[in-house]
Order: sequence, then C-alpha cells, then structure tokens
Amino acid sequence: MTDTTADAWVFPWDDARKRPRDHGFAMPFVGPDNVAKIFSVHVSIVEPGYRPHEPHTHDDEEAIYLLEGKLEVTIDDQVSVIEPDTVAFLPPGSLHGLRNCGDVNARYVVVRSR
Repeated sequence: MTDTTADAWVFPWDDARKRPRDHGFAMPFVGPDNVAKIFSVHVSIVEPGYRPHEPHTHDDEEAIYLLEGKLEVTIDDQVSVIEPDTVAFLPPGSLHGLRNCGDVNARYVVVRSR
C-alpha cells in the first residue's frame, strides 16, 4: 500500500462492508481485501436463538471477543456459555460454532489469522 496517511489505516463503522446473514450480519473491517495480509477483523451481530453459521473447521486461529449478549461456544466436544468481556479462542482444526443463547442480540469481534 502506498498511501501512508492515517486515514489509510483507519476503518470507521460506516465505511465497513456490511454482509447480511439470515439472522444478523457481519461487518468486515480489516483483512486481505484491504490492508492486512495475515489476519482479519470483523464485527458480527446475531439475533437471539440463532447461529451465524453451522459449526465448521479451518486451518487458522480465531478469537471471538464478546461485546454484548450471551453466546454458547462449542469447541470440539466442549460447550461453554460466555458473557461480555470474554474471549473464546478457537484452535486451528477444531470443530467450532456459536449460538446466541441470550434474549438480546449478541455482538462480538472476530480476529482470525490467515
């Protein structure tokens, strides 16, 4: 990237590309589509009672930081319920999934290596 002004490295909420989902959305901020080469950052919102997607695996590391709501986090055969200001680390190759088990929207930050 040749632009070294501060604005080239700052990504406001209103400038993110909203990706709708059936029961929420994801807002990608940083990733291979713009400035980052080895990780991505996005915010997701999921409505009560729903999953953002089915459990899955991938070869990279992922961390979920819960901002609001309550999430049921499944990592392989372990199920935990997390509340705000908690991080769930998803190891490479683990079967993992999320479900909003609360009664308000769950809002969380995802940081994933590539």
